[in-house]
Amino acid sequence: MSFYTHITDPLLFACKLTKTVYNKKQGLLIWLPDTQSVMDFDNRLWRFEAESFIPHQVLNINKSLTLNTTDIIIGSGSPPKDCPLQTVLNLSDYFFGNDIQFNRILELIEHNEQSMNNARDRFRAYKQCGFELEHFNMEHKS
Repeated sequence: MSFYTHITDPLLFACKLTKTVYNKKQGLLIWLPDTQSVMDFDNRLWRFEAESFIPHQVLNINKSLTLNTTDIIIGSGSPPKDCPLQTVLNLSDYFFGNDIQFNRILELIEHNEQSMNNARDRFRAYKQCGFELEHFNMEHKS
């Protein structure tokens, strides 16, 4: 469980993190607050770099996807059951603490007081669930 705090542009940081995961040939479930956020991030990920792209899919509850462990998937709502992806990048307020199917959960925290307060609450909740927690202060790095 990793918290990245003081991020000035969470979506840009998420794109960079997604690229890193993709280059390592690992899979990633990117979780967003709602359908509009999914569509916005989908567009941003396609335009992230002019000279390359990060292949990904949008999880649609009306369409069945066969997921592989190296896929990059974007979604919202309730996470899929029996997801083969090991890592989730949480860009929403969804609490993954009761969802033990993921080996790693990444939380991105924007550089503002409200986001930090919400993150503190989630940090405590994850700790109470027994997660091993890491904190990365990105104030001068993002």
